[in-house]
Amino acid sequence: MVAKPVSVSLSAALGVFLCASAAIAQSTPKTTPSSEKVEMVGWRAAARPLDDLAANALAVQTSVAATNGKAPDLLTSIRTSTTFLRDRWTHSMQHPPVPKTYIDSLQLDADTLGTLPARKLSDQDTNAILQDVADDLEVKAAHCKASPKGWASVITVSVNTVKQGNPVAGMEVWYVPKGWADVPDRWTRCSKLSSPAVAGQLPPGKYMLRVASGQPVPVKVGGNGKDEQSVDLLVP
Repeated sequence: MVAKPVSVSLSAALGVFLCASAAIAQSTPKTTPSSEKVEMVGWRAAARPLDDLAANALAVQTSVAATNGKAPDLLTSIRTSTTFLRDRWTHSMQHPPVPKTYIDSLQLDADTLGTLPARKLSDQDTNAILQDVADDLEVKAAHCKASPKGWASVITVSVNTVKQGNPVAGMEVWYVPKGWADVPDRWTRCSKLSSPAVAGQLPPGKYMLRVASGQPVPVKVGGNGKDEQSVDLLVP
């Protein structure tokens, strides 16, 4: 069963995937080693999420777009990014293996779309979720265009915790793909305390980030084709 995706302001606003709530404190944290080895899967593994993205966008178009004025434009953006990524996937050089996290990230977007027709949400909530998916795929497409490494490259993300312009060491840093921000056990804790903490090698997209004593904030990871990214996270 797919967990309910969040709609925060980006949905208000990768818010790198902060008051530690009781729910998060009680959940078993996942940690990401700073020297994490990227798990690779075969090139064909991308077929399912790309197929699901196209099919689920069509299902949403049929079920909600006719009465929702903003949805058609968001779905057009989703289809445009999906088509671009599929083209790059099809023509990738010699079909090399790709990071599993990248495939999982595409599948999250596809599954998020797949839940919408049955959820009977308001237009506002539906559009917030569609905006999150559209934004995430746009970042992936932009990064693909700019990266010399190919369509499924990932990014090493380091997080500097700062207060009034000065680094604050020893802080726990947590991150999550934006679509899972309201699911406590989907948050991942960086294994290394800041500053900086290292969030591992993340697929391009939209994330939420927090320190243990502050509110989650949206962060865009990637989009410029670079292999590394440094993020400044304010400490309360």
